[in-house]
Amino acid sequence: MRNSRVLFWGLSCLTFYLSLFFSACSPEKNLILPAPVLGDGEPELLFSPNQMAENEDWIESSVISAPDGASRIGMLLDLNLHVSNSDIEQHIQVRGFNIQGQPLPWAAVEVTYSEDFSIVARFDPAAAVFGAQMRVPKSKSSHMSHITFSAVVPEPPGQESESAGDGSPNLKQHKSALSVSQLVNPRSSWNAKATQCTSYDPGKTKMAIHHTVTPPSSAGGYASRIRGMQAYHMDVRGWCDIGYHYLVSQDGSLWEGRPIKHRGAHVANHNSGNIGISFVGCFQSGSCSSMGNIVPSESSLIAGSKLITALSSQYGIPQSPDKIKGHQEHSGAWTSCPGDNLLSRINEMLENNITPEAIAPPAPASGTGTLTGIVWDSSVTSSPNDPNALKLKNASVSVLGVSTSPVNAQTGGFEFELPAGLYSLIVNAPGYQSKSVLVTVQNDQKTWNSVGLSPVATPAPEPEPEEVNQPGPPQACYPGANNTWDVCFALTPKSQLGVSGYNYPAGGPNSQQYTTPSYFLNLETAYSETKLAKNFVLNEFMQSYKGKFAVFSPKAVAHWQTIRNLLGTALYINSGYRNPKYNAGLDGTATYSRHMFGDAADVTAKGAASLNSIKNKCNAEGADYVSVYTSHVHCDWRNDALDKGFWAGSGAAKPGAHQHRNETDATAWVELSTHQAKKDHAVFARMRHSGFDEGIPWVKWHLVGPNIDRVVEASESFAFVPQKSGTYRLQWEVAGYLMGQETIHLP
Repeated sequence: MRNSRVLFWGLSCLTFYLSLFFSACSPEKNLILPAPVLGDGEPELLFSPNQMAENEDWIESSVISAPDGASRIGMLLDLNLHVSNSDIEQHIQVRGFNIQGQPLPWAAVEVTYSEDFSIVARFDPAAAVFGAQMRVPKSKSSHMSHITFSAVVPEPPGQESESAGDGSPNLKQHKSALSVSQLVNPRSSWNAKATQCTSYDPGKTKMAIHHTVTPPSSAGGYASRIRGMQAYHMDVRGWCDIGYHYLVSQDGSLWEGRPIKHRGAHVANHNSGNIGISFVGCFQSGSCSSMGNIVPSESSLIAGSKLITALSSQYGIPQSPDKIKGHQEHSGAWTSCPGDNLLSRINEMLENNITPEAIAPPAPASGTGTLTGIVWDSSVTSSPNDPNALKLKNASVSVLGVSTSPVNAQTGGFEFELPAGLYSLIVNAPGYQSKSVLVTVQNDQKTWNSVGLSPVATPAPEPEPEEVNQPGPPQACYPGANNTWDVCFALTPKSQLGVSGYNYPAGGPNSQQYTTPSYFLNLETAYSETKLAKNFVLNEFMQSYKGKFAVFSPKAVAHWQTIRNLLGTALYINSGYRNPKYNAGLDGTATYSRHMFGDAADVTAKGAASLNSIKNKCNAEGADYVSVYTSHVHCDWRNDALDKGFWAGSGAAKPGAHQHRNETDATAWVELSTHQAKKDHAVFARMRHSGFDEGIPWVKWHLVGPNIDRVVEASESFAFVPQKSGTYRLQWEVAGYLMGQETIHLP
């Protein structure tokens, strides 16, 4: 294909960035939705045993790709109730893959932590590995409930990110009605290891909100969950302590993590002065269903709000969105952390001015109770007790970390005998959306918790706007290098786009200016270095993992060139066009963002000119909306007349219109390690791109081959180990569009 390239995978690729991913060996157990971008951007594979593949007497994980080589393979295992840790510890094995994808021998792991149904284990290979895999005997698969698996270069304790402060813990604190220490359970309450941190962070000026990307609790409770995370951070990643300063559990308890006087390890390049607060659980839609409820509990949000208020008061940190952010909102962060279902609630926590009150830890549960209920179709009736209710008799119900069982084939009901406590209930049925809920089981009581599932929706086709009949395709023309307005592109009717990523929201502050474009620029016909103006190229106005189509206002490009001329210095565009689906994933609050209409850009001069001077020049150039942020200035011309080419299909090229082309496509492409695979060797693929990286790759990989049909989303790279002879087809989509495919043959 024109936009596909093959990379020679040799010693010259030692710096080739392989962000993540996985292999599969059987068609029944190969759908894996781990989330490298759920957490902090480190290469991690998150999965349950039923997502591992059988290979003779073993079940094997997928392959995880290691960036620039890894010197440690590690894991955190959650075990089921009534399982002895020693039953599985000696049976865990791992192996690495060299730069050519060749597998190294399987090796036993060193167990560094084992208690309360959790195990932390690691293996340090003799030389760097570029992929890793784990396995356990099939007979031990029922022992495990969840696995966090990684391949890393462990960091020296205390050196997780920025350089250390050079003084004592002289934290600037303000008086407050109630100190943070009165709110949280101290480290002693969860039997924390002694910290090894030595780097002091002299002032706290901001906060970062995270999720731990784990089940909400382990079979041993919240304290056990936090102890396991601390062991994983210290023994596998090589950190000096757990990375977060505070943790919030789903029952509303607050826990002290890394001592506040030390710099945290939670946002790369942004840890200095940054307080790390992590909610225990996983809250990203579509990626966390195997780990319990993907919606943070109201109790945890109230507790989080109280903690934020107390910290703000104690350290003089304004409760504002520019000082208290989700992890993904920090510049350079490649992550969806803290998950969309928690990110969307941060502003509510900031606006909640409840006076902090002590939150007592819940009393330990004792005894047993019964959890029972019915699974039904909630689209048919609102209650399972309705005479017309449709019981889903082919559903399955899992109590996370305990048991999985099909419902009663006659009644659609389920029942579990459980120790009293808080549980994650996960319900699945063919053709329905999975659902997870938190349920509290009381001692000597029967707890009813029926679950209604919604059918998987089939989106209705969007009505298409009428297209203007005219001779020849419409065009959009730009000033070009010489301001002659002769750099033109043929446009594609929206009716030919065909996917939901370009469905624009209805309405808007001014409906006339917020109408859906009728035509789009096809990026496969464009080239990234095409000069739209003297000092701006096409590449600069697109997000890196862009879709196939885009809208760029010619007038806005001309405005930016004028501003650049007035400032006399280079400008750098952090964000230009975003299609609606990408925009919703990046910032769900900006429903009518002008980035979708091609007349907005976020710009910086990287210190060569102040943000205020850029703001002033935007105002002088007639911008309709200008806003200064910490790292850039947003300017847009939302009231300019809509471009006739994109909205009316009437743009026309001037005589001699042309494009400036080079070898770099404006669309993304894939580099592949090999087309000719070897048995048991890993095949690596990586998405390459042009344009500014806004931190959220939107890539879907689809692998089809002998006994395998597997889809992985939201990853920059992909790895698999072909097991059967034949031809494998690897397809990739960006922003909902099939962008290309490669074939790999295993003799």
